[in-house]
Amino acid sequence: MPLLTPSINHAPPARRGIALLITLVIIALLAVYMTEFSFDTHLETRGIRNFQASFRARNAAKSLFKAALVGLQGGLNGKITEKDFFDQISPPLLRTASLLNPTKPEKIEGIQLLLPGLAESFPNVTFYTPYIRPIDHLFNLNRMNFSPGSPKDLDLFNEFLNLLSYYSNQQSVDSNQSQKSLNLGEESIRAFYASIYDWSDKNTDPDYPDSSIEGHVQMDDTEWEVKNTQFDKLSEIMLLQSKLIEDGYIDFQIPLNSAKPDVNSWDQNFTVYPVGNIKGKSTGDPKININLASQKNVSDFLKRYQSNNADKSTKQKYADSADLIAEVLIDDFDKQEYYKNFNQIFSKLEGDPLTSGLPKSEEDFFILWSNWYDIHLVTEIENVRAEVRAVVEVDRDENGKVKKENGEYAITIHDFQLH
Repeated sequence: MPLLTPSINHAPPARRGIALLITLVIIALLAVYMTEFSFDTHLETRGIRNFQASFRARNAAKSLFKAALVGLQGGLNGKITEKDFFDQISPPLLRTASLLNPTKPEKIEGIQLLLPGLAESFPNVTFYTPYIRPIDHLFNLNRMNFSPGSPKDLDLFNEFLNLLSYYSNQQSVDSNQSQKSLNLGEESIRAFYASIYDWSDKNTDPDYPDSSIEGHVQMDDTEWEVKNTQFDKLSEIMLLQSKLIEDGYIDFQIPLNSAKPDVNSWDQNFTVYPVGNIKGKSTGDPKININLASQKNVSDFLKRYQSNNADKSTKQKYADSADLIAEVLIDDFDKQEYYKNFNQIFSKLEGDPLTSGLPKSEEDFFILWSNWYDIHLVTEIENVRAEVRAVVEVDRDENGKVKKENGEYAITIHDFQLH
């Protein structure tokens, strides 16, 4: 839904009078409530203070979200590039994690001293680092809708297999706390893929012999009906995972998310939003933002397409050269080149001996700017936290500028939660 600025309608005098009367009654009731209980205990007084702190913290969080949307649209005039916006909220010299896999929000101490205007607008509010993550490169679980065993289905399974094969769990093996790494085997991953397919397809029949999902999911004393429609939230994967652990297919649990970017989690590589669905080019295939990615981001993304088959496809050639492509295109230590078109990318690859001779297929893997973002913003006042979580889609033109529809920037909020 495009963001719209609400119009201000002046209510008739009678309606304004009724609204004022209702407001006065509510205020009077609150005053009586506070008078009756404030003298008996300090708990209610503290509760009122917490409510006020929560209200103010939420206002600050909503203001921060609005600022994030303005940043994504290119500033007030729409002229700031996406890369410049991310360099502002995460300066390259201070960056400790990739923009495509950032750290979760962390408290910013003393920001009011650095930005006095912020302290005036939001007194006593503590802000956290903004988490604004481009997610166009993630694997969409709702893409698993091709006929089982078809070439496209096999390609998706191969990509899913490569992603989960890297997931591991460190376990202690003796009293000296030495560790061993436990990885998911292909059989376990195949059961996971089949179960996800049968959970989210549109029929009630098991389509995969490896699926652990039938007409229902029975765990302990609870019975769950199989959804047989697409995922609405990524958290649904945790139910299937618990069932697979109970049935002995999996030996450890992958967390839904993690505070540390280097710890394997579901939201690290997976989503349920239609990333890759670009108007006019609705392929549905994930692509990675070459202007925001690190070398490791690019290498890991391309390796998702590796295959053990005697495959000479374009994707396999790019996967086989993943590390070299990342090294040629991305400079993690010097000023990174800003790619304005795909010819720049191909020229860079073709002009380097390490990557010359690759097929001209850069548009199959890369994008110049993102269209999908996962946002998590946090504020705090008097130890009361407020959080905004949202998934946002922007519609860009051929130059990367956010389009306008009826004078409004084409930004769609697919999910918004205020806690």
